[in-house]
Amino acid sequence: MRILLTGSGYSDDALAQLEVLGYQVLHRAAPTRAELLDLLPSLDAYVLGGDERLDGEAIGRSERLKLISFVGTGYGDFVDVAAATKRGIRIANTPSIAGPAVAEHTVGLLLGLQRGLFAHNDGVKRGGTPVGATAELLGSRVGIVGLGDVGTRVARMLRHGFGASVAYHSRTRKPELERELDLEPLELRDLFASSDSVVLLAPLLPETLHLVGREVLATAAPGLRLVNTASARLVAPAALRQALDAGIVAMAAFDGHWIEPLPNPDEDPYGLLSYPDARFVVTPHVAAKTTGSWERMLRGAVDNVVHGLDVV
Repeated sequence: MRILLTGSGYSDDALAQLEVLGYQVLHRAAPTRAELLDLLPSLDAYVLGGDERLDGEAIGRSERLKLISFVGTGYGDFVDVAAATKRGIRIANTPSIAGPAVAEHTVGLLLGLQRGLFAHNDGVKRGGTPVGATAELLGSRVGIVGLGDVGTRVARMLRHGFGASVAYHSRTRKPELERELDLEPLELRDLFASSDSVVLLAPLLPETLHLVGREVLATAAPGLRLVNTASARLVAPAALRQALDAGIVAMAAFDGHWIEPLPNPDEDPYGLLSYPDARFVVTPHVAAKTTGSWERMLRGAVDNVVHGLDVV
């Protein structure tokens, strides 16, 4: 069987593990679109650790593909899940491995907005414009959308580390966490209406695409801080721009953009990359990519192939 691994950082041991088991291993750190389409018909498994997208056309060429093992959690931005499911291709990821790293990045972005770190930096570079007083997380009210592993870690950091008040919206209630952390469960619109800051950590699914649109943002009090370290596509970009222009969203910080790799600011069709750092901050999908977490995720993704192909 042939296996393609993309991205970088795979250990020799991980590659040797696959070869010893009899797999023909192909490693392409950053395959071109043409190269990828040429390789796909001959693949039985795919470890997706790069920036390439498996859209409907690519999935359609994957005649033998049985398993896609995604390095990370948010594969919905990289794989046409509906097309893969229709062809019977299993998708695995590496949940929880990067939880600490993503939670740290999330709180870092929130602190950057809360304390005006990005705004101060932008002001200094533009001539020393003072930002004014900022607010502590202590006593602030933060809403979390998605209380999975990362959401739970963020909630604990905010409650125990900073003394913030935390509400949440999730597909399922979490009574034990509610009692442990004094969390308030709320419907999505009520969460936006009552929060100083909202953190998006929900998975990208068909039902969560553009979950945060004009109607939801319209319920927020002016001055909301919005952090998204899940998928940019949880938010409708036109609605976010409208909310930024109206001051409903005072500032936003995302890990990732609707278009990746990131376009140049003057080529961004949504116009969001042209906002100053005081209003919109974006990091290039790196929340999970610390040195330690990336190595662990690569190992987990390879293990998915080793064990997954045995049962396909």
